[in-house]
Amino acid sequence: MGRSFGLLAVAFLAAGCAQEVIAHQQTERDANKMVKILQDQGIAASKLKDEESRDLRFNIHVPADQQHNALAILEDHNLPEVQKKDSAAVSGEGGLIPTSEQELTKKIVGIEGDLTNALRALPRVVDVKVAVTVPREDPLRDPNEAKPRPKASVILVYQPDATDIPPISTEDVQRFVQAKFEGIRAEEVSVLLIPNKLAAPAGAGAGAGASAARVIDPLKGCEVKELILGIEVCAGNKKKIINIVVVAVIVAGVFAGLAVVGVLRALHYRKEYTKLTAQFPGVKKT
Repeated sequence: MGRSFGLLAVAFLAAGCAQEVIAHQQTERDANKMVKILQDQGIAASKLKDEESRDLRFNIHVPADQQHNALAILEDHNLPEVQKKDSAAVSGEGGLIPTSEQELTKKIVGIEGDLTNALRALPRVVDVKVAVTVPREDPLRDPNEAKPRPKASVILVYQPDATDIPPISTEDVQRFVQAKFEGIRAEEVSVLLIPNKLAAPAGAGAGAGASAARVIDPLKGCEVKELILGIEVCAGNKKKIINIVVVAVIVAGVFAGLAVVGVLRALHYRKEYTKLTAQFPGVKKT
């Protein structure tokens, strides 16, 4: 009996210590990043070298009972990261004599990949979408016409912290794009910085994701936490809205009072007029 109980206890301990791999063959930098994010959220994550990989790669391990939460956290942070093709990758592609269209496509893919991968490496950046437009060279274009200009659009999703300040400013993004995309002007770079409402602030402990993270609506640019008359409003605007409602009620009350006074005065004048006409029967009543 004692032996059976011991085996059962060992089985339970083994089940509790079981590890699951949630990310395979990650670079050391990416592995460290994922382990830190998971550990900050209370997940007992670790990295182990992938012995089957020819390069130095690591697998991310978590306890089996924490696998679901760990995968959800990585999904919120858009991890594991998928590197986009950059200029170095596309430079070796294509045939011996690429067409002008292929060269233009490779240039666009390379610029977008360079910008995406570089911005994605910044701290607290969750995801980056880059789209660029490179004008085609037209030898038949009228030299008196304005030459088409290049354009770029950057959407950067970041993890908010206690300061609510993005990890990079719009101006810095524009300057970085100018450095990577020759000939483009700052005003030709559209930048949208969006806080990730799913990710908890950096440094939040276990279980703090739901309580410490501020849910931010990127369209409204504010927290949506409170209801007034069944309508969601920004938490910081609740007092202002209440004040506006109170003032509106007071103004409506004043106008209602003036209307009542007007009606009473009209009735009073009507009564006096009736008395006056009663004294002079020859006056026609209206």
